[in-house]
Amino acid sequence: MKPQGLSNAITPTLLAIALSLVLSSCSRQQGISAKQLPDFATNNGPLSAEQAKLQIDDNEFRALSDETLAYFKKYLLDNMHPRQIAIQLRNLIHSPAFVNFEYAEDKTYSAQQAYDKAQGNCIAYSHLYISLARQLGLKAHYQLIDSDPTLVLRDKKISLFIHVNAVVQLNNGHSFTADTVPEQQHLIKRGQMISDNSADALHYNNLAIDAMFKDDYLTSYRYLAKAINLDSQLSLLWSNIGALFRKNQQLPAAELSLHNALALDPQAYPALNNLAVLYQQQNNSVKTQYYLNKIKVYRASNPYHHYNLALLAISDEDYPQALKAIKKAIRLKSDEAEFYYQQSLIYQQLQQLVQSREALMQAIVNSQEKKRLRAFQKQLRFLNQKMTLQKP
Repeated sequence: MKPQGLSNAITPTLLAIALSLVLSSCSRQQGISAKQLPDFATNNGPLSAEQAKLQIDDNEFRALSDETLAYFKKYLLDNMHPRQIAIQLRNLIHSPAFVNFEYAEDKTYSAQQAYDKAQGNCIAYSHLYISLARQLGLKAHYQLIDSDPTLVLRDKKISLFIHVNAVVQLNNGHSFTADTVPEQQHLIKRGQMISDNSADALHYNNLAIDAMFKDDYLTSYRYLAKAINLDSQLSLLWSNIGALFRKNQQLPAAELSLHNALALDPQAYPALNNLAVLYQQQNNSVKTQYYLNKIKVYRASNPYHHYNLALLAISDEDYPQALKAIKKAIRLKSDEAEFYYQQSLIYQQLQQLVQSREALMQAIVNSQEKKRLRAFQKQLRFLNQKMTLQKP
């Protein structure tokens, strides 16, 4: 999904699942109902959530034409095993010789649109893959990443990022994951299966964020009402509609929605940040400071926050500060290969090649992804050559 900017200062926070898009842990506590969604104030009077959701047409995001399905079927053999079909589908979608699908974080498309345009974000890709897989007899489901929030650097802002991919359950108890992700998403570790309704809710959430960025608050509310009706237990939906209400100057509605988000996930960073903004706007210094303190604790304990502070320092060519930040990240999470890789690059900038090599070796030891491992090994060969040339 696409990420939305979260700056280090108090700023209005919008989170599109996360694509972008965060759920700290995607809590699924029961008790928050779509009926709790406040009306939206318009020039023509209040619009209820029930009315709003009916103004958005139902969409079958996984619908595909017969022609599209036939295109894929002609490259599949009758005697292929389920795993072979799953792999071949992925290859057909990604290969330049076939669909040549291109990741585009701001393109939230249906399955058919993703095929026709050969691009889309992770939810679009998952719609396409899952639709094809199911029509070919595979047991395919959406998977929502369920890890500590992955923070992604975008234009010197730290963004929360939520990611969705497709998982095929195989007969032998194993599974196959089909994914299309931006480069930094090798930090993603674990996931949980979600229903089609939840995936559709995330789709509408992305459309709502797009409308919000265009200052079309009414359309944004309609999409979010639709999303919350589909899955009222997604914390990020309540965080986003809380931000929308605040923008629409409906401060009590914003407060209620943001507290609903925290009821579902007490560590929901978007809700914490938006509440700090809300109470600052109301000149309530006590509550503002309360939520600022919660944000401070969250950041201090989140290794990915320090990792991104290191990236920010690198972009400013402040390598001593970058080294300080990356060391904090490593102290909090000592098995993340990417932290060591960045530490190695920082040491190179500081002309400390021995330390750079040691950090790179730790990156290799902790790497769990073949593509990243090859990149680390290539960098190690380059570093060894550089150190050899510098020997007297």
